[in-house]
Amino acid sequence: MLKEPPNEALKYLAKEFWHALRSAKETYLDLSDGAEGAPPTPQPDHLRPGADVGRDGHTTFVLFAPGKQAVALAGTFNDWSPEPMADAGEGLWWTERRLPQGRHAYQFVVDGNIWICDPYAREVQWDERGPKAITEVGKEPYTWNDGDFHPRPLHDLIIYEAHVGDFSPEGTFEGMRQRLDYIKELGVTAIELMPVMEFPMDRSWGYNPSFFFAPEHAYGTADDLKRLIDDAHQRGIAIILDVVFNHTQQDNPLNLMWPYDQNPYFSGSNPWGMPDFNHFADMTKAYIRDVQDFWLTEYHIDGFRYDATAYIESDVMSGIGFFTWAARQTKPEVYLIAEHLPQDPYWIHNTELDAQWHDTFHDVMKAQLREGNFEGGQQWGDLDAVERSLHYALDGFSHPREVVNYTASHDEQRVVHETLSNPWLNDEIAYRKAKLGMLTVITAAGVPMLYAGEETGMNKPRTTDEAKFEWNRLQSVPEAQDLHQHWQRLTWLRNTHPALRAPNFQTLTKWGEQKAISFQRWNDEGDAIVVLLNFSNEKYHLPVSFPSGGTWWEYLYNFPIETGDDNTVTLEIPPSGGLIFCKWKNWD
Repeated sequence: MLKEPPNEALKYLAKEFWHALRSAKETYLDLSDGAEGAPPTPQPDHLRPGADVGRDGHTTFVLFAPGKQAVALAGTFNDWSPEPMADAGEGLWWTERRLPQGRHAYQFVVDGNIWICDPYAREVQWDERGPKAITEVGKEPYTWNDGDFHPRPLHDLIIYEAHVGDFSPEGTFEGMRQRLDYIKELGVTAIELMPVMEFPMDRSWGYNPSFFFAPEHAYGTADDLKRLIDDAHQRGIAIILDVVFNHTQQDNPLNLMWPYDQNPYFSGSNPWGMPDFNHFADMTKAYIRDVQDFWLTEYHIDGFRYDATAYIESDVMSGIGFFTWAARQTKPEVYLIAEHLPQDPYWIHNTELDAQWHDTFHDVMKAQLREGNFEGGQQWGDLDAVERSLHYALDGFSHPREVVNYTASHDEQRVVHETLSNPWLNDEIAYRKAKLGMLTVITAAGVPMLYAGEETGMNKPRTTDEAKFEWNRLQSVPEAQDLHQHWQRLTWLRNTHPALRAPNFQTLTKWGEQKAISFQRWNDEGDAIVVLLNFSNEKYHLPVSFPSGGTWWEYLYNFPIETGDDNTVTLEIPPSGGLIFCKWKNWD
């Protein structure tokens, strides 16, 4: 069920884009009422920002630029000689041209001297004069073949975070598409793409977007991205898009049209020196709404991961409150996940947000796996902290679907690298720790996420420079092969045992001196699992209590046990390892 929408947002979104922005005339700027150079054709009933190619090459160009005295269109079709556009009122400027088949570059010229690319450009090319929008006449629309795809519930997902530029040797959408079978065989059910919206130059993580409607040109074409998404859907894999709504790159056209103190979209700069969106402004809301609508409909995106939401000024009607609600109106089943650090359940309980990256889980697990202190004062062997990280409710959440658990991400070192930052640990221990981290991510209560390269034990340090996925490790490094197989076995267990996706969690025993913990997961239909985790580098024989008697099957080493009258069995727990006992054996 959808949550009750904010009254202000409902009133706002019920109107068309330009009617919703009437208030801009009084709130922000004094709009001009007239302009010369009106097109000879009648003004369309509905003007949408951007370039709209109609029949016979008739293309309508529209820019929303309230308060400007003149707007002109220049492009390859008129030798870059600016032609005046007509003022349609309420800040909209428009013109129409009949263009021949083919690709056409264009820019808008504002007040005679501000040359900008279209902020709604669907494709952007860069040259020595800056970014230019591209529109194409005669291009056949992409034909989708994903009609049978139905996204799983969020709590059923296993997420794989990847950077398009690093994942394949080619560094392209097509390169990733060709390796979708590899991703499917990992057992993951969703890919979280790091940002793919157009950014300057050819290399970036994407957290400096310039154009929010255009896929990054270095990764390929719009159709390349659609084929990637289409083929993923046909394999049962959802696509979650990492989006940056906190800020934009300086060369974003919305930033160039006004000084900061007059800009209706921005509220100054952020800690990274980039223009910061004002999410309380109606014009920003309209723009972000249009961006989300576009990606959800044009690209069949299944969800968003919102970057750096703790830096976005928000309430239940603005910022997080608004753009999560707006996305839900376009696609009710959309996944809405935030990187909100530290996590704060308030935004899930009071907005349409579904989940947050579980910062507690990451920090606590890194302290256990590297056997030392970590961010937030986390300490190795603090089993109360471990318990809190494993059980969503102890951090104030209401369901495991509300937390995304991870031991590495683009912002954090992979486990092998982090473990080896402890000089007392070696490669052999680091690989054991990596396997233990995977086991914990999969069995804890929450949505598990793997960062590309973790499954092969990549040891490259975190960098925004090129850091290609090391495909050769799967053929040449036995430890990488072992890790890869270990992850596949774990995801198979989670995908086939509903107990690991159910909300039920109970800690059974904490052995403080041994740095070990046991817990159980179960569902109401009889599936039950007991997990033992040993965060020390010593093996131990520990008395393990089980919630019920009878036969339990250990999954990783494939042996049965029979519990005694008191449902307690003494078991050997491997160093930096774990055991998984299932009441229901569904493997050979």
